[in-house]
Amino acid sequence: MTDFSERYKSYSVFQLVEILENRKKYQPAAITSARAELESRNIGPSEIQAIKNDLAARDRQAKEQDQARRDKIQQISSKGLSVVSNFASPVTSSASPHDKVIKAICVVFFIQFLWLLPEQFDMGNYLLHDVAAKWGPLLPFYFLPSILLPPAIVLFWLKKKTGWVLLAIHLFYSVFNPVFIIIAGYLQFDRLIVPLQALAIALLFFGATLYYILTEPMRTIYLVDRNHIGASSIIAIVLSIISSWAMLQ
Repeated sequence: MTDFSERYKSYSVFQLVEILENRKKYQPAAITSARAELESRNIGPSEIQAIKNDLAARDRQAKEQDQARRDKIQQISSKGLSVVSNFASPVTSSASPHDKVIKAICVVFFIQFLWLLPEQFDMGNYLLHDVAAKWGPLLPFYFLPSILLPPAIVLFWLKKKTGWVLLAIHLFYSVFNPVFIIIAGYLQFDRLIVPLQALAIALLFFGATLYYILTEPMRTIYLVDRNHIGASSIIAIVLSIISSWAMLQ
């Protein structure tokens, strides 16, 4: 069991107030220890209120930035709508059921790529131009989807074995990584660092897609066997472990 009382002795007043203001994200024991530690420091109400105001301002700024990101995503999605429409048109043709699903999967992950692009572009711009930017060990994993998805989509559309393997690695990683995120979040931050609902939706979506491409008809189309499945899952597990280890550093 984590000794919150001992850990929180090194926390600043700001950090303690932040925990109490976001109590839904923390374990009850963590809330109790943070409150006790804050009370032991005899901080005045005015200073605590000033911190609360600062936290509220930061929350508003974060929401504004999130809305700006959503607006940018909408603009890019609108500009790419014609591309997606042309890309998706074979889905409604007289192709076989598996061909239609293959094309639908490609379209869905192409949309995911478009969704990720603005955020990752902003991060890349920040890393290249902001002197305060830090190139931490988690950075490669942040850009992993945008690096892996384009070749995976194209090759999977063309029914190439390499496309199946790349997409399988992405799906295995997307299924395994939320589990490691939950573990790492509690070990490092005493809480979930991503909402449980978002993790559940990700597991459901990526898990269902992974299940489909692992079916025998799909493996036959792409000429993959158990060795390809094993290699893809092992690579994804290793990436998830390294990502979680980097998060704990």
